[in-house]
Amino acid sequence: MSIENKTTKEKTTMTLYEHIQIAENDFDTYDTKYDASVTVCHICTEDDEYDKFCNGIIKKVNVVEIHGDALTVNWCELVERNMDKFIWFAREYWAFDYEDDIDEFVYQWINEIHMYMSGYVSEDFYSVLNEFVDSLE
Repeated sequence: MSIENKTTKEKTTMTLYEHIQIAENDFDTYDTKYDASVTVCHICTEDDEYDKFCNGIIKKVNVVEIHGDALTVNWCELVERNMDKFIWFAREYWAFDYEDDIDEFVYQWINEIHMYMSGYVSEDFYSVLNEFVDSLE
């Protein structure tokens, strides 16, 4: 997907990471297909595994639309594009894998990414998450 510059009508593709680095701001991001949100923060340096995770995952998704301090981002496309890897990770680390309902699986993953970006897991687990994120397309 591409973003249209309202002034020049030029279309560009930009990752969420690129947009945040330019704006130097935090954003609420929304996946409109699954009506789910992920809050992301501007992180200047990667001082720990958490910072590395946050920057790594936002390099994997594109901004679809910009609405001031809110962005439409294709989180679902990230999961769908890497479905086998997300299924493997859920089987390894989740108590329930939503295997019978792919839509629910994608929705739960978007929510899980939000929780990970909010710091709801241990620093040690971010090492595991970073290996996982590095494997994603």
